Amino acid sequence: MRWVLLAAAALIAACPAGADQTGYGDGRHVRDLAGVLDDATRSRLADRLEQAQRSYGPQVGIVTVKSLDGKPIAEFAVAYAEQWQLGSPERDDGLLIAVAPNDHETIILPTVHMTTNYPREWCEEVLQQALLPQFGKRDFAGGLTQAVDMIVARMARYPTLPTKGGAAAPGAGG
Repeated sequence: MRWVLLAAAALIAACPAGADQTGYGDGRHVRDLAGVLDDATRSRLADRLEQAQRSYGPQVGIVTVKSLDGKPIAEFAVAYAEQWQLGSPERDDGLLIAVAPNDHETIILPTVHMTTNYPREWCEEVLQQALLPQFGKRDFAGGLTQAVDMIVARMARYPTLPTKGGAAAPGAGG
């Protein structure tokens, strides 16, 4: 899959270090390697994203990491997204939210195919309206929940699953 940087890195509040971040694991849709989410929130976000994927097509992943180890967040996110292989290979419909709390950075990264319906301006709107206000209060669960709400609403508007005739749904981009 081809990934493109759409949303600029943004400052977020620091948080305590958490879980190990050495592997990719199965992660469902949420990989909280920084340990900033409780089990109930991780499960709720993953369930919501799994249901949205079944209904609309795009696969959204959330990853938190303790540290970027000096890498730019965009470089980290592209490499992580490629490894995770989000989205359908046929539809190229993946989107990654990467959060590095200790480095004060976050990014929303859609695949190239998704940029038509998830443009830079919209990704920045999600950062400004949902993520950053909550992250500034160290409320990572609240920020990610609000961001997922915005993303799922957009997925409903721009599904990528084929219609009964086999073509991509109207507004599927590409």
